[in-house]
Amino acid sequence: MIDTETADQVVDFLGKPHPSPFLAVASFLNPHNICEWARGNALDQGNIGTPPPAQDCPPLRPNHSGQQDEPDIMTLMRRSYQAAPMFPVAAWSDDKWRQYEWAYYRFIERVDAQVGKVIKSLHNAKLTEETVVLFLADHGDCQGAHHWNQKTVFYEESVKVPLLISYPGTIKPGSSGQLVNTGVDLIPTLCDFAGISKPSVSPGMSLKRVANNSTAKLDRTFIVASNHLAQGAPVDGVLHSPQGRMLRSERYKYCVYSEGQHCESLVDLDLDPGEMQNLAGKDKYQSVLRAHRSMLRNWGSEFDDRFPYLANA
Repeated sequence: MIDTETADQVVDFLGKPHPSPFLAVASFLNPHNICEWARGNALDQGNIGTPPPAQDCPPLRPNHSGQQDEPDIMTLMRRSYQAAPMFPVAAWSDDKWRQYEWAYYRFIERVDAQVGKVIKSLHNAKLTEETVVLFLADHGDCQGAHHWNQKTVFYEESVKVPLLISYPGTIKPGSSGQLVNTGVDLIPTLCDFAGISKPSVSPGMSLKRVANNSTAKLDRTFIVASNHLAQGAPVDGVLHSPQGRMLRSERYKYCVYSEGQHCESLVDLDLDPGEMQNLAGKDKYQSVLRAHRSMLRNWGSEFDDRFPYLANA
């Protein structure tokens, strides 16, 4: 559905009487249209105009270049993806990447305007003080980091998504650095705010306590994410389609893949937020690497994950 139509339907819903509590969900597409822009396709949400000259666009990201000593499957998959028509960015110049950044922000502005319509309608209906609003995204699109414009990788620009919780008069403005997994924490959080029990099968945690007190701590030392990189074009006659797992602890990010001889990465996000250096092969970090391997193995055993952990490590 077109984002403007989604917003209009939610505004219409909120403008009607509600004798009991309600749940309204507005699922917007943008800034997902950045994928179509990169392919040169027609934009079903409307055009954003012609990019200005590159010197008038945002600069390249500080981590635009590839990660030092990255897992070999990541190098292969970048070649594979970018040789396919779905992600035709292999030959892009730095100027083109800067115009891509400009376009990305235009799509964000587009969806921001629709979110603004919904928030304004809450205010007009005098529902602001009694309504919890959660804003989140399912993934990023790498935004040019490490020469990627793709979602199925574990770099921060892909996996670190926004999560905002608003409840005026109850939640004070603030932020928290707690480890959150939106995929499993959303339902427990909504249930907690609504005063009902979360589903017994849910492994997630409610974020209500952290929202009410930004210094509160979750009983969680790591989160895990998975991916399955879709097939691109064959590389050297081989068609790759690897899986991967990411374990994010308070300080480090550990990734392991199902293909490749050099299949692990470890990044110190405190010292290297741009993920420019893979520490998995460094002698100094072997104890950290082993600890993260162990955490991921234990998690896989608990949740019956069939991914072949560290089979090639």
